[in-house]
Amino acid sequence: MTIPTLRGPGELLATLPSIIGFTPVESVVIVGIRDGGEIGAIMRVDREDCLVPEVLEPMSRAVAAHLARDAAIAAILVSYTEGPVRLCCEAADALRMAVADAVPRVDTWAVARGRYFAPGCADVTCCPLDGTVVPEQPASPLPMSGLGAMRATVTHSRPRSPWGTAGALERRRCARAAVRWASKRESDEREWRRRSLGLWQQHLTSGADPEFTPREADLGKLVAAMADVRVRDAVIVWLVPGSDEAIDDVLAGVPSEAVSRALDALLDPREALMLGEVRAAVLRRVTAACVAHGRRKDAAPLLAVQALVEWWVGEPTVAVSLCDAATASSPGYRLAELIRATIRAGIAPGWQA
Repeated sequence: MTIPTLRGPGELLATLPSIIGFTPVESVVIVGIRDGGEIGAIMRVDREDCLVPEVLEPMSRAVAAHLARDAAIAAILVSYTEGPVRLCCEAADALRMAVADAVPRVDTWAVARGRYFAPGCADVTCCPLDGTVVPEQPASPLPMSGLGAMRATVTHSRPRSPWGTAGALERRRCARAAVRWASKRESDEREWRRRSLGLWQQHLTSGADPEFTPREADLGKLVAAMADVRVRDAVIVWLVPGSDEAIDDVLAGVPSEAVSRALDALLDPREALMLGEVRAAVLRRVTAACVAHGRRKDAAPLLAVQALVEWWVGEPTVAVSLCDAATASSPGYRLAELIRATIRAGIAPGWQA
C-alpha cells in the first residue's frame, strides 16, 4: 500500500480539518509525529485554556502523556486564531514549553484569517509578512483510522528570532540606508524629524494595500527614524484619531494640552478612543518588515510601539511578549518596560474601563 505523504505545512494544514472532522476555531491542535514521520495522536485544546496556568498545567500533563503513549518523537502545534500572532503566539508558546519534556522536538504554526505562517519567523522567503494562503481542503474527508498511514514532512527548522531574518542582501541594503538617513539628522534636526514622521505616515497609509511592498532603502529610513524618541512618540500620537494638533508639539519635545488630550484617548475612559483594526494591522505589517530587515540592536523601538498597539487593541499577553523581545534587543528599553509595568499593574486601555 502506498503511504500518502503530506509535503510542506500547507498540505498538512489543508488536510487537518478533514482529519478531525471540523475546522478549529480559537484552538491549538497538537499533531504527534512518530518515528519515520507517521502522523499519530491528534488533540485539540482551547487557546484561552493555554493562557490560564492552573488549567494549562494539568492539561499539558495529559497531552504529554498521550504523546508518550503514542510513541511520538515530535509534535506540531497549530494555532487557529483571528488574533494578532504574527510575531508570537502566546497560547502555543505556553503549551510548547509545557510539553517540551515529553517530545524532543516541538514545532509551531499558526492559521489566521485563511493564511498560515510560523509565529516569530521573519524570513519572508519562508513566511511572507501576510502569510501564505492555506490550500483548499481535500474533496473527500480522510478516515480517522488512516492517520497512522500518513506521513508528514512539515517541521520548521529556520530560526525564530523576530529580527534580521530577511535575506542577507536585503538586510545590508536596509542597514546602509539606516546609517545614511541617521547621518542627515545633524544638519537640521527639526526638518529631519518632520520628514521621518512623513515617511512613517506614508507607509502606514500605503500599507493598507496588500500589494504594497516597502523597499529596503525605505525600511532603513523607517528603522533609523523610529530610533529617535520624538519621532517614535509622534508616530504613536498620529495613530490617535484627531490628534494632528499635538504632533508638532511632540516633534518639538514640548508638553502641551494637545499632547495631554492625545494621551487621554489611550487611558481616560471619558475620552478613550479605540484604534481601528485596519490601522493596527498595517502597523503590524510595516513593523514586522522593519524588524525582519533590521539589526537586533535597532529592533527595540519598533517592538515597543507594536506592544503599545497590542495593549491598546486589547491583547495584553501579546504586548508583554513583544516587550520581552524589545528588552532582549535592548535591555532596559524604557517604553517596553513602561508598557509591561502598566499591564502587570492591571491597567487596561481606557475604552475597556
